[in-house]
Amino acid sequence: MAASLLVARGGKVVHRANLGTVSPGRPAAPGDRYLLMSMTKAFTAVVVHRWIEQGRFGLETRVDDVLPGFGVKGKENATIRQLLCHTSGLPTAPVPPPLPMTAGGDLPRKTKAIKALRAGVRAGYPRRLHLGTGYDALGQILVENDPSTAPTSGSCARNCSSRSG
Repeated sequence: MAASLLVARGGKVVHRANLGTVSPGRPAAPGDRYLLMSMTKAFTAVVVHRWIEQGRFGLETRVDDVLPGFGVKGKENATIRQLLCHTSGLPTAPVPPPLPMTAGGDLPRKTKAIKALRAGVRAGYPRRLHLGTGYDALGQILVENDPSTAPTSGSCARNCSSRSG
């Protein structure tokens, strides 16, 4: 098990460490990437709420209005709020069918599969599992409407770590 740790105060890094091993005999290194899974939901939600504050869209905006092609097969009226709250009707799976688990990090490919999914339950119905399907859709909304929010663009550092008004 491995981890990277960074502590910052006042915008300055005060401690940085790589802990553990990523495989037998291989210690964690500064350039290692980690599968964050559900921790990314918090980062995505921060950027979505900032966009709402900026007036780019609202909680009641239909997903299809900002992610064209989403609103089919029972997902026509799903809203941003419902994606955030896991009540959009999307079936839950770490990777939407028919994709293999190895496609987990391929957001454009996952989005194409999500758009083709039939709603599993009616929108507004709460789910007991909170897997990332809806947050994948939210992430793609951010990327399609502002490419600077792409995961490789440093958007988390810009959008999640600065203080809001």
